[in-house]
Amino acid sequence: SAKGPSLEELEAGKVAAACVRDCQLDQLILDSKFLREDSLQELIKTLVSIRQGTEDQSSLNGHYDEDACVFFLELLVRVVLQNRDRIAPVWQAVHYHLYNIVVNISSHSFLLERAVVGLLRISIRLLRREENATQVLSSLRILLMMKPQVIHSISRQISFGLHDLLRTNAANIHSSQDWYTLFTLLEVAGAGANLPPVMQSRPDVDLSEVINDAGAQSDSEVQDA
Repeated sequence: SAKGPSLEELEAGKVAAACVRDCQLDQLILDSKFLREDSLQELIKTLVSIRQGTEDQSSLNGHYDEDACVFFLELLVRVVLQNRDRIAPVWQAVHYHLYNIVVNISSHSFLLERAVVGLLRISIRLLRREENATQVLSSLRILLMMKPQVIHSISRQISFGLHDLLRTNAANIHSSQDWYTLFTLLEVAGAGANLPPVMQSRPDVDLSEVINDAGAQSDSEVQDA
């Protein structure tokens, strides 16, 4: 049988839990909306960079403290949601962090699951403002760059997230490229279809080329017809 934690490890866990409670993280997250822009950027940078071992996120398939990574990831998502009205200055760092987790992990893990759910939660909240649509839906293309076996292992979470996104924000989605991203994700996660090979070999591909080949139309194109 697997060896359980030692008395020292159990005691260290209790001390860590007490420290977290004493820090009143919920209040700190709420107060983050009052930070100056440069201070908010430093907070995001710290939450992204705090990891045990190497700072190279591509090493996530090796040894790392998953519990610690998930803890700081959840804090990051909550800070982003709390500051959703001024997301632009920090979005690149958040996007890159989520990209490194989602794309580089080669098997299902709790960290991967929470990163995907976090990306979907952020997308749903940000998409309530129409001007964020292109930026948000472009970020969802990260999911199409996952390893094939990985995305199918987390298809349930993706399907539920996309359902909520479309149920609450479909009216804010207009471009054919954004709709193609969503329909492709639904096809892969909901129907078990294969990932588009072009996204595996050329993640920077312009999806509008694929859309035009398929004869898809945007809202404006339909109205002009």
